[in-house]
Amino acid sequence: MQSYEYFESRLRIDKNDLSKEILEQVELTVKVMNEAHLLRWEAERQKEVVSETEAQALIQIKSDLSKKRTVDEVKAAVTSDPYVTSARAKYIDLKEAHDKWAILADGFKNRGYALRELVEIYRQEMTSDPATIATARLSN
Repeated sequence: MQSYEYFESRLRIDKNDLSKEILEQVELTVKVMNEAHLLRWEAERQKEVVSETEAQALIQIKSDLSKKRTVDEVKAAVTSDPYVTSARAKYIDLKEAHDKWAILADGFKNRGYALRELVEIYRQEMTSDPATIATARLSN
């Protein structure tokens, strides 16, 4: 799989090679959407890991009967547990990566719409005389 930067650079449409752009559009969009989808599921799985890690930390903290703690102290101890903070950090990283790829996927969907419009404009230019083209552009 190519990098995010590669796909981001491919959002730009080369108007001089529309046929290539059209042929590659579906493949590019599918790859980006697939990456966003995979990251979404990884983030969801990691969210479950965070919950499990918090539960394990809570059990461990409550099992330490030598210390009497308030509810707020127990919450703080769970939140600051190194395994919990590590699991949360990984979840946040995956969520941010998913969001970034999901926005890129939306960009590729919009790119597809733009390609469709460019093809229509190109078709009109190929089949119309210059006066008709100018009139059509002014009316839009």
